[in-house]
Amino acid sequence: MSDRDSVVRIAYHEAGHTVVARSLGIEVEGVSIVEDEDSHGRSLSPLREGFDYYGDEDADEHLEDHLLVCLAGAVAEEKLTGKRPELEGNDRQGAGDILIRIAPGTNGAKMEESIDRARDILSENWSNVTTLAEALLEHGKLSAGQVRTLLIR
Repeated sequence: MSDRDSVVRIAYHEAGHTVVARSLGIEVEGVSIVEDEDSHGRSLSPLREGFDYYGDEDADEHLEDHLLVCLAGAVAEEKLTGKRPELEGNDRQGAGDILIRIAPGTNGAKMEESIDRARDILSENWSNVTTLAEALLEHGKLSAGQVRTLLIR
């Protein structure tokens, strides 16, 4: 894979996280394909402020949405390349942590169900993924405001 192909793959990966987050009403603080010591890129969509797993009535639903966001990068890569990549790094850690909380003992089935849901969301919003990926390739990173502006069009 050429360096250009790798950067394009990363842009679509991060755009996938971002589009799924926004589709589920999760605020995105920014997205980047600028490599740092921890990753090749990142989409920042933390749990809502004051989130309490034990006290929030909709905690499982909120975590399920974040599970879809964790999986969306790999699913976007799959749609782009035709091959499903392994979950790595923060995506793998985040998905694993969420699965342990919301579906202990059923990780495989819940994972496949969630991948299918992420795939559906991305298929319905693929033009937004492409728009964000192209903007990331041009600018390297986008703020929350830039993401909102691009996805309103």
